Amino acid sequence: MFDFFLNLSLHILFLSSAIYKLVPTKNFKDIKVHLTERYIVIWMATAIFFFVSFLFYFLERKLKKRPKKLWWIFDFLGIVCFLMVISKDYAKFKTEILLLAFFLLVIIYSFFEMLPTSFINQYRSQQKIKLEPIKKIMLVTEKDLEHLPLCVSRYLKYVNVVGKPKTENFEVHFRGYMKFKPKAKPINIKAEQTSVISNSTRIFLINSKLFGIPFKGLHLFTDSFAFMKIKLASILQVVNIQNEIMLQSETVTFFNDMCLLAPSTLINQNIKWEEIDQYSAKATFTLNKVTISAVLEFNKEDQLINFVSKDRYYQTKENDYKLVQWSTPIEKYHTVNDQNLTKKASAIWSLPNEEFKYADFEIIKFQSNVKK
Repeated sequence: MFDFFLNLSLHILFLSSAIYKLVPTKNFKDIKVHLTERYIVIWMATAIFFFVSFLFYFLERKLKKRPKKLWWIFDFLGIVCFLMVISKDYAKFKTEILLLAFFLLVIIYSFFEMLPTSFINQYRSQQKIKLEPIKKIMLVTEKDLEHLPLCVSRYLKYVNVVGKPKTENFEVHFRGYMKFKPKAKPINIKAEQTSVISNSTRIFLINSKLFGIPFKGLHLFTDSFAFMKIKLASILQVVNIQNEIMLQSETVTFFNDMCLLAPSTLINQNIKWEEIDQYSAKATFTLNKVTISAVLEFNKEDQLINFVSKDRYYQTKENDYKLVQWSTPIEKYHTVNDQNLTKKASAIWSLPNEEFKYADFEIIKFQSNVKK
């Protein structure tokens, strides 16, 4: 909401200030004369372009089916018109020119956001490609749970998967915070994710700001490759990782999502189970040529309370990668489509000298078995 009022305030401030300086009179009757002398048609076009720009900005925020980002085009046209109006008197409009410079930076950012290479457009594109039509909905039965350790079976019954459709895919929106280093300040984040179980795909898009500069991160995982990319202001790419280490780490993440957000998939045959005790079990998960393992911990209410794996890589200060224990304690559940699923969880690295809680996520929207 803050950026909405900021955009409105800047437009009002710019137009009112420009009119005041463009029309050096306190007599309202003289305004028409001065505007005529200063190209009234161009000035009116400037005002109209800025108004239409704000209108598109408002619609893009409020409509569920958002149109393409067009508001910046009208801002750009408004800037061109305004520069034509003041072409003989730039020195008088220093404040307005500074505002125009700010608008121009926003316009450049919005332009790069519209390109096919922008992370938001890559996310939507991959979403369309990877979301397969669901040919047949399979209902989970009691028999499907027979091969599972008792604690896992009880968890699936707590979730209420029996008699319900097995999860084929899901879309989820998060909010929360992240930290890049143990002693760093947390930053607020928003994220959305699409996962498809049948073709082993996870697409994850994160939005945040670093020192006031917007940045986006895009993760793409399949059973044969994975990458992580980060861009500042949708222009400068500062991270681009794609290797076998990333593939293994993201395989752990993919399986973690199955456990927390798609528990009905724990009946799949590519998971081998080993019961540890009445409240924990070890899972060995194989995807293509990658095999990882994790320990699932439960409480007396049959809720999954922690997921612990030693097969995920942590990037050290020296930019090396080391296997470090990674866990995701579950803090809260909620009911979605008559199933009890994770609402809130955190992510922790167990470093040699400390427990580094680097992320905290809360689910704000969840949908499973999304139709293409």
